[in-house]
Parts: sequence; C-alpha cells; structure tokens
Amino acid sequence: MTNNTSSLKKKSKLSSLLNPKYMTVYATVSLFIFAFIAGSVIYGDKGFSTLRTFFNIFIDNAHLGISAVGMTVVLISGGIDLSVGAVAALTTMIISFGSENLGIHPYICIAIGIFVGCLFGFLMGSMIYYFKVPPFISTLAGMFMARGLCAIISRSSIPIRHEAFELIAKWKIKFSKPPASINLAVLIFFAMIIVGVFIMHSTKFGRNVYAIG
Repeated sequence: MTNNTSSLKKKSKLSSLLNPKYMTVYATVSLFIFAFIAGSVIYGDKGFSTLRTFFNIFIDNAHLGISAVGMTVVLISGGIDLSVGAVAALTTMIISFGSENLGIHPYICIAIGIFVGCLFGFLMGSMIYYFKVPPFISTLAGMFMARGLCAIISRSSIPIRHEAFELIAKWKIKFSKPPASINLAVLIFFAMIIVGVFIMHSTKFGRNVYAIG
C-alpha cells in the first residue's frame, strides 16, 4: 500500500512538471542554455564560457528582463503595449534632468520617475477599460506623448555625474572563485520574476488575466 502511495505521488509530481502550461518556460530556458553552450563551444577560447560572462549576460540585459516581466502579463491578457520604450526613456529623462539640472536628490527623482511611469500605465489602462479604446491605439498615443515630453524636457543628452548613481552602479555581489559578480539590476530582475510568477499563479488577479487571454 505504501509503495502504491509513493508511486502515485511520484506520478502526480511528474505530471505537474510536464503540464503544458510550463512548456513555454522550459522552451525559453532550453534555448538560453543551448545558445550559451553554442557560444562556449565557438568562443570558449576567448573567455565566453566563464562564469563572469554568464553573469554579464544578465547584467547587460536586466533592464530588458524587468520590462519583459510586465509585458508578459500584458501579452497573456491578449493586449499589447507600444509605449514601453518611450515611457522608460521618459522616466530616465526625468531622473537625469531632475538630479543634474534641478539639483533634486537622485532618490527623489527615481521615486518621481516611477510615479510618472505608473501614471502613464494608469491613464492608458483607463482608456482601454473605461472608454474601450483598443490597446494598440491607446499605447501608441502614450508612446507619442512620452516621446514628446522627452523632447520638451531636453533635446540633448544629459550627463549623469551624481555620486549616488555611481554608488548604485558600483554595488555588486562578488564571487572570488571563480571571479565574477552580479549587480543590483540583476537582483531586481530576479525579484520581479518571483513577484510576477506569484501574482500570475497564486492570486485572483493572475487567474483573471489568464482567463481574459
């Protein structure tokens, strides 16, 4: 009886792991591993196969991954968001202009930038929900508005020289053997993945998103 119970538990765990809803995750991870192995075989003599290079892949693309977590929710719901890049540019423009040109503390500028980004999302979401504007149209309008605000704030690049940004950029978790490190952006990216998975699989909101999509 005990053997039958344990075998049933193993089968249930295996069936849950082989659930079709996880196939896209497995495919993404498999493609990443395959690409890294291929790069290690081709460019291994140039240091591609080191742990530092592996971590650098996440460091260089953490901002894309953070955006992708939010975009995944939008795409699952059956919508689309064309304003992601423009809103990201606007928030960074607000942060740089406020800290360098207006003398506001960078942390306050970061909070203002996050608020503005959320405000754009709220306004475009309200257009979609309350006024039944197609997501393509509302986010396209948001994209043009964000771009226009960027041009109004400054038409030239703004150098960032405040020491607070330097401290954030230099903050790292270092590994001695083998030598490698990860920065704050990577930790935020991993935290966003965990939060996104929890919201989508363990909350009513996530179930509604899957149901709508």
